[in-house]
Amino acid sequence: MTTRRRRTIPSPDGDNITATTERLTDIGQNPTLASGEGEDDVLRQPPRNPREPLLGKAQWWFIAVYGALLTISTLASLLIDKVSVSPS
Repeated sequence: MTTRRRRTIPSPDGDNITATTERLTDIGQNPTLASGEGEDDVLRQPPRNPREPLLGKAQWWFIAVYGALLTISTLASLLIDKVSVSPS
């Protein structure tokens, strides 16, 4: 059985690269959230019933089906990769 190893370039400051990447990806979201118009009467609306569930049955079914599709596609791609790798 052969194993493939990924070639990586060692980085002395890997944590800094991760932090910088996170900051750069947040730049696009923050102005969008700040410039959006809010609802005028949001504080006048009554609070949600605390005994009422946050998600209904339809939303839970969507989450379950979507999660199953992601799991199946991920496992299928791993299986295809494992089968298609020729031993060297």
